[in-house]
Amino acid sequence: FLIHGLALIGVRAVLGVESERGSPFNIQRSLHVPNLTKEETFELFSGKLEDNNEFVRMSVALGIGEIQPCNQKQSTQILMSLLKDKNLDVRSNAIRSLGWVGPGAMVAVPELLKYLKAENETIRVFTVIALGEIAFKEKYANTVKNELMAIQKNDKSRRVRTEAKKSLKKFSK
Repeated sequence: FLIHGLALIGVRAVLGVESERGSPFNIQRSLHVPNLTKEETFELFSGKLEDNNEFVRMSVALGIGEIQPCNQKQSTQILMSLLKDKNLDVRSNAIRSLGWVGPGAMVAVPELLKYLKAENETIRVFTVIALGEIAFKEKYANTVKNELMAIQKNDKSRRVRTEAKKSLKKFSK
């Protein structure tokens, strides 16, 4: 994983790492800094769920989906909590990540179905994609398929209709 266990900025003199051509703000190449494990990264992200900085919360929402920790149930719960965030981008990233979790995020389907009617086009696009990744063969398959067919026919956004069509293809496999 590309998150390092230790960030070293501007400390080459303290550590005795000298390089005429190197920047004092980039000594990573001179030192071995181990990467965090999935579990450590997940724990780090989990501790930032309520950070005041919306960009941190946006990154957490995407990061949890990207690292795919072994515990999909815990990931899904955290991502579902981020669906209630006041920031639109945090919510859209949480929806994207739920799609990346796939069928392991099945419990999120009832909540995601509500986002099909969101005013924001990006939210609807990510919801359509996520539902296609999560619910194409499980207990919500018929409900989701019917909703996606309605979206494909009736949504005001061509982009949303196109993504609904793509997601529907997964239901025929």
